[in-house]
Amino acid sequence: MTPWKKPKMKNLFPEILQNNYTKSGTLLAVSNLRREVTKGLYGSKPAESIKGLKRDNATEVLTKIKKQIEAIEPLFITIAVQLPEEKLAEIAGRLRKTYGSKFLFEFKIDPLLLAGCQLVWKGKLVDYSFKSKLAASHSIILETMNKYK
Repeated sequence: MTPWKKPKMKNLFPEILQNNYTKSGTLLAVSNLRREVTKGLYGSKPAESIKGLKRDNATEVLTKIKKQIEAIEPLFITIAVQLPEEKLAEIAGRLRKTYGSKFLFEFKIDPLLLAGCQLVWKGKLVDYSFKSKLAASHSIILETMNKYK
């Protein structure tokens, strides 16, 4: 009889993060993995282990991973138009290269931004949108237009 070994959560957690870049997507991946593991371990043809998880530890390990993900504060990115998935993944890759692999995001679309983006990190808003630049120049634009009346 071989002694019980803890699954390598260190390998499973980075794998989940590597394949997902939004917090909501990462939590969904954990939920799907939980479903897959439950089906595999308790289904009609039960396996002894799935992805290193066994019946006696799968729930505990996946719950810990979920809590780790929930503890990560995401960067909220609001953009004016929907970007292709490949472009979002490229942005995520660049940010993770700079800030680390445990960096998660949430993307939102707001056509009123016109162009650019807004970033919210830990409650602080940084606005790089055309809408904000236009609003900041409002008085200058009106003054210029009034010269031509």
